[in-house]
Amino acid sequence: MKITEKIDAARFAEAWRAGMAGDKSWLFDSEVSLSPGAQAQALPEGVQSTGPMPHLSPMLDMYNAWEFGGWKQEVMSITTTGYIGDWTYLRKVHIKGPDAIKCLERSTITKYGKFPVGKAKHIISVREDGKLLGEGIAFRLGEDEVLCTGGNPVSIGFMIQTEGLDIAARDCTFEEYCYHVQGPVSREVLERATGENLKDIDFTYFRYSAIAGRKVRIFRGGMSGELGYEVHGDAADGSVIWNAILEAGKPLGLVQLGHRSMPFNHLEAYFPTCWLDYIPATFHADPQTEGVLFHSPIEFGWINTIDFDREFPGRQALLDELENPTKKSVMLVWNSEDVLKIYASLFDDEQDSIELPAMPVKNSETHAEFALSVLTPDYQLAGFATNRGYSPRTKKFISITQLDAAYAVEGTELLVKYGEEGKRQIMIRAVVQNAPYKQDNRRTQI
Repeated sequence: MKITEKIDAARFAEAWRAGMAGDKSWLFDSEVSLSPGAQAQALPEGVQSTGPMPHLSPMLDMYNAWEFGGWKQEVMSITTTGYIGDWTYLRKVHIKGPDAIKCLERSTITKYGKFPVGKAKHIISVREDGKLLGEGIAFRLGEDEVLCTGGNPVSIGFMIQTEGLDIAARDCTFEEYCYHVQGPVSREVLERATGENLKDIDFTYFRYSAIAGRKVRIFRGGMSGELGYEVHGDAADGSVIWNAILEAGKPLGLVQLGHRSMPFNHLEAYFPTCWLDYIPATFHADPQTEGVLFHSPIEFGWINTIDFDREFPGRQALLDELENPTKKSVMLVWNSEDVLKIYASLFDDEQDSIELPAMPVKNSETHAEFALSVLTPDYQLAGFATNRGYSPRTKKFISITQLDAAYAVEGTELLVKYGEEGKRQIMIRAVVQNAPYKQDNRRTQI
């Protein structure tokens, strides 16, 4: 397969900007915005029934490969071998100037006391009542230089507040690719690709290296719950880098991870995610609606990230919640016999069938309720199940679930009301399990 040495990154950026223009039709008025790695993202041999190009799926104005070798193989690779996945679609904001850290402190509630050059931090923004506006990652590129990445809330004027500060900030989403190389073989794959020993990169730190003669930034972190890395670099090199990593990883069983399976990491490793587990709290609604859509960093267990030693909008609300928590995010493990009834409904001659769950995980591409009601055995509302899916590793259906604190106790038996409102529904027994669902291996000593 021929890979262009340098792609026209400016053209990619223009296609992305056009895709964001609400008054234009994506079909006729603008080009399809593909990943910088698209040329190298071919289907594996043996599954190319219609040629090497994978089916595409939109994600934040960029089209990603939907699937490569099948969702089961891709999901299982997370814990057995490893994968390369394309997170280039994430928003990226570059901040440079004397007030770069002051900008982060104004924009987020994160601690920045120990934030040397070469380190990354989880950044969180909340509104005045402590409900989440968004979150992401900040990379300290220099003494006065930071790169912030995340979902679409990580944007100038929303999460990133710049007014009156001595900085230059710009959206650089399409200037860099962002590839995740995760799983047990991830370090060995990248060492083959770079020709370097990468054991010196500690968890949440990064440094520069080279792959195929191109400069790359390698960050030890990620969302798989396993040993893993992110590789960032010039978008013009996107396909060359993807291809070089994939070739280095083939002897070790590295696979390509498609959009269909990407959110599964967030589910099994427990990373509550914007649009899957919470909605940015940009408006006020009735308490019941807000209880479903809006959540706080306290509920998700992100307490140690918060800098309570400085003032910020929402500080008192979070302190009050910390003193008297009313909700907690946990895992629910669904009863397999009850889940099988969903599939059995397809063959029920007397009643309508029930909408099948997405496989392997609920995401923005599938038709699914944002949240499912979770009830006590006597049918009192206990909370809501959000991101959910099937683990082929344990052969269980699981969900991230926000519960009233009284019910968020490991071993508590509850019911998930499954099915669309106004249509056939069933009650599925489920048991509370503390998060994460699987062991967190990100800090594995190497």
